[in-house]
Amino acid sequence: MRTCEWKHSSQFFIVYINNLSDQMYLNIRSSLNACVGYVGWIDCYAPSFLKTYLSFNLCNSFLKAKKTIIQGHEDDRDNGEDVNMVGYPFEEHGYTCKSLQSMYNDLFLHYKIERGVYPGFESDMTFSLNAVSSSIVPLDECEVLVEEAKLKYLQEQKEGSMKKSGLLPLTREEVQVKIRQRLASNYIFNMVYVPEHETMKFNTILNFNPEGIEWPVKLMVALEYEPSIKRVRLITMF
Repeated sequence: MRTCEWKHSSQFFIVYINNLSDQMYLNIRSSLNACVGYVGWIDCYAPSFLKTYLSFNLCNSFLKAKKTIIQGHEDDRDNGEDVNMVGYPFEEHGYTCKSLQSMYNDLFLHYKIERGVYPGFESDMTFSLNAVSSSIVPLDECEVLVEEAKLKYLQEQKEGSMKKSGLLPLTREEVQVKIRQRLASNYIFNMVYVPEHETMKFNTILNFNPEGIEWPVKLMVALEYEPSIKRVRLITMF
């Protein structure tokens, strides 16, 4: 980090980047070090006040899908019209600009930085659950079921991640409590409805903080959603 005298937040331009390999991270840092305006970087791997603050304040300008730039335009403009509302010279660099009404772009195509579900901002979770179910029961009102056979499978087949997260020696009831405590700590994704089995399921990322580990351990969890009985059932965790 370079020394910088803070005077106003408008001094800083923050970019959030994820899914980087170690080499990509090093390449970006080494390239930015040559830039006079570069101040430094912040690791947002773990949940923190700053990461939550950024999730509420960083804006989404556009989505890049290979050589296509997708962004929002005015809601009273037809979706058949493509407009470069951001104004960056994308076309000069070989990109094609596409746009759609902001009410759809904002709801379906905006990336959201991971954060917990806070009072007044439950709509994200509600819209996600509504994608697979017309009956919405908030996850914090659902019990968590971890079957004995499932726990045994995870202890034997996913021993590494279970041990690293501190879950390996816990009983079924203790694992259920650990999962339930964290259900509202992140977004849900990959919502799926399987009509032939009338099954609804989703994935989420849970953070665990076992003793002796500097950084939280993140586990991807798949859960079956059963709103009629206010329950979620563990499918897998790794």
